[in-house]
Amino acid sequence: MILAVIKRHDMSNDLTGVWHAGQIKDPRTGKMHELIQMQSSWNSVTGGLHGHVILEGSVDVTIPSEIANILINSANNEANANIFNVVAPSNLNRVNYLKHTVTGGRLTVTLFYKEVR
Repeated sequence: MILAVIKRHDMSNDLTGVWHAGQIKDPRTGKMHELIQMQSSWNSVTGGLHGHVILEGSVDVTIPSEIANILINSANNEANANIFNVVAPSNLNRVNYLKHTVTGGRLTVTLFYKEVR
């Protein structure tokens, strides 16, 4: 299953994502799926190349923990998007974006879930 959690976000603005379950049920099949990967891609980035895409996890959303921190270090990575393998997904997960010195561009982040067997 694929879940696009950020679609073409304006990178001149920080973003705190919404929480997504580490395991979700496919509404079509009723089978459980577990978070296994996060893919982040960006294009047309302007300003300083020092933004961050951050994957956080939490048991109950009160105390988030950083799972991954991807540095935005190029103006465009669509031909070579960043993929982070999630070894042990948390109960809840969210993706945040911090612009720091980035002044523009578009960000897309997708979560990939695999069927639990």
